[in-house]
Amino acid sequence: MVELMAARDGILWVVQDIGSLKEGSSFADLLVEDIRVSLRSFDDSKVCHVSQSANVAAHCMAKLALSSDFNFCWFEEPPNLLSNVLHQDCLLSC
Repeated sequence: MVELMAARDGILWVVQDIGSLKEGSSFADLLVEDIRVSLRSFDDSKVCHVSQSANVAAHCMAKLALSSDFNFCWFEEPPNLLSNVLHQDCLLSC
Protein backbone atom coordinates (compact mmCIF):
# COMPACT_ATOMS: atom_id res chain seq x y z
CA MET A 1 0.00 0.00 0.00
CA VAL A 2 2.84 2.41 0.83
CA GLU A 3 4.37 1.81 -2.60
CA LEU A 4 1.08 2.70 -4.30
CA MET A 5 0.80 5.90 -2.31
CA ALA A 6 4.38 6.85 -3.22
CA ALA A 7 3.68 6.13 -6.90
CA ARG A 8 0.55 8.28 -6.77
CA ASP A 9 2.41 11.16 -5.14
CA GLY A 10 5.18 10.88 -7.72
CA ILE A 11 2.75 10.89 -10.62
CA LEU A 12 0.88 13.91 -9.23
CA TRP A 13 4.20 15.72 -8.84
CA VAL A 14 5.12 14.97 -12.47
CA VAL A 15 1.73 16.14 -13.75
CA GLN A 16 2.11 19.43 -11.87
CA ASP A 17 5.72 19.97 -12.93
CA ILE A 18 5.28 19.15 -16.61
CA GLY A 19 3.15 22.25 -17.02
CA SER A 20 5.49 24.53 -15.08
CA LEU A 21 8.98 23.31 -15.98
CA LYS A 22 11.70 25.94 -15.92
CA GLU A 23 15.33 25.54 -16.85
CA GLY A 24 16.96 23.62 -14.06
CA SER A 25 19.67 21.12 -13.44
CA SER A 26 18.13 18.85 -10.84
CA PHE A 27 17.63 15.20 -11.68
CA ALA A 28 13.87 15.65 -11.27
CA ASP A 29 13.88 18.50 -13.82
CA LEU A 30 15.72 16.27 -16.27
CA LEU A 31 13.16 13.49 -15.79
CA VAL A 32 10.27 15.87 -16.37
CA GLU A 33 11.94 17.21 -19.51
CA ASP A 34 12.47 13.63 -20.74
CA ILE A 35 8.74 12.98 -20.29
CA ARG A 36 7.89 16.17 -22.20
CA VAL A 37 10.17 15.14 -25.08
CA SER A 38 8.61 11.66 -25.15
CA LEU A 39 5.12 13.14 -25.27
CA ARG A 40 6.05 15.13 -28.38
CA SER A 41 6.19 11.85 -30.33
CA PHE A 42 2.38 11.72 -30.08
CA ASP A 43 0.33 13.94 -32.37
CA ASP A 44 -1.97 15.14 -29.62
CA SER A 45 -1.02 14.52 -26.00
CA LYS A 46 -1.82 16.24 -22.75
CA VAL A 47 -1.00 15.44 -19.14
CA CYS A 48 -3.29 16.71 -16.43
CA HIS A 49 -4.61 15.66 -13.05
CA VAL A 50 -8.14 14.30 -12.98
CA SER A 51 -9.87 13.33 -9.76
CA GLN A 52 -10.86 9.70 -9.42
CA SER A 53 -14.55 10.63 -9.46
CA ALA A 54 -14.06 12.14 -12.92
CA ASN A 55 -11.95 9.22 -14.09
CA VAL A 56 -14.22 6.27 -13.35
CA ALA A 57 -13.78 4.63 -16.77
CA ALA A 58 -9.97 4.52 -16.45
CA HIS A 59 -10.27 3.19 -12.89
CA CYS A 60 -12.72 0.54 -14.10
CA MET A 61 -10.37 -0.58 -16.90
CA ALA A 62 -7.40 -0.79 -14.52
CA LYS A 63 -9.46 -2.84 -12.07
CA LEU A 64 -10.65 -5.10 -14.90
CA ALA A 65 -7.06 -5.62 -16.09
CA LEU A 66 -5.85 -6.53 -12.60
CA SER A 67 -8.63 -9.06 -12.08
CA SER A 68 -8.14 -10.76 -15.46
CA ASP A 69 -5.85 -13.73 -16.03
CA PHE A 70 -5.62 -13.14 -19.78
CA ASN A 71 -5.13 -10.35 -22.31
CA PHE A 72 -8.11 -9.10 -24.24
CA CYS A 73 -9.09 -6.26 -26.55
CA TRP A 74 -12.26 -5.00 -28.14
CA PHE A 75 -12.93 -2.97 -31.26
CA GLU A 76 -16.60 -2.01 -31.21
CA GLU A 77 -18.43 -2.88 -28.01
CA PRO A 78 -16.63 -2.44 -24.67
CA PRO A 79 -17.12 -5.00 -21.87
CA ASN A 80 -20.46 -4.69 -20.07
CA LEU A 81 -18.85 -3.37 -16.91
CA LEU A 82 -17.22 -0.54 -18.86
CA SER A 83 -20.34 0.12 -20.96
CA ASN A 84 -22.29 0.91 -17.81
CA VAL A 85 -19.61 3.32 -16.60
CA LEU A 86 -19.42 5.08 -19.98
CA HIS A 87 -23.21 5.36 -20.09
CA GLN A 88 -23.23 6.97 -16.63
CA ASP A 89 -20.48 9.39 -17.72
CA CYS A 90 -22.59 10.44 -20.71
CA LEU A 91 -25.64 11.01 -18.53
CA LEU A 92 -23.66 13.13 -16.07
CA SER A 93 -21.95 15.25 -18.72
CA CYS A 94 -25.06 16.01 -20.80
